[in-house]
Parts: sequence; structure tokens; C-alpha cells
Amino acid sequence: MSITMSAGAIKRVNKLKKMRQTPDAYFRIKVISGGCSGFSYIFDLVRAPQKDDKIFEFKDIKVCVDRKSILILKGTEIEYVDNLMNSGFRPINPTANHTCGCGESFSL
Repeated sequence: MSITMSAGAIKRVNKLKKMRQTPDAYFRIKVISGGCSGFSYIFDLVRAPQKDDKIFEFKDIKVCVDRKSILILKGTEIEYVDNLMNSGFRPINPTANHTCGCGESFSL
């Protein structure tokens, strides 16, 4: 499998879907150019995947990733962190050579 999700990340996505009252939403993961290290991650809930998205299923959530991003995300585990310093989805990406101090962007 190209990506995996921790139990905490799955729990958080389910909580977001419940809070937003969107039980059928897909969790979109996208990589874009930008950020202080060159690339950034975008996480969102969407109604439906795009035509060429790759779909992954983890328990009761569906994740969609565009073809361009899937190449960069190969082998990535998505975790959810919630502590005093910050909270949010944190990818552990084996293809990233460098990440910025806040963990929001990376380089290849």
C-alpha cells in the first residue's frame, strides 16, 4: 500500500466528519509546491474524489489522493498529533529529505 494511517489519524478524521455532519466525506491528501522547504501538505474533507484519484480505505474512512501527490507520498504514514505545542495531521514521509522546523513543509 502506498500510504497508511495511524489509529489516531483515523479517529480524528471520523471526529471531523461527525463534527461537520459529513459522514460520507472523503479525506483528501494533496502535496503542493510551497512552504519554506519546497512542498506542503493539504488535508481536507471533500464530497467526492476527483476522476483520477487513487482511493484508499482505512476502517470506515476513504482517503483520496491525486496521481501527482501519490508519487511523493509513497510509503508515507499519516499520524495525528495533539499536544501543548501543536495539533494536526503529521505525515511521516520516507521520501522527504528535509522538513521545516514546524513540520508543515518538506523537500525531496
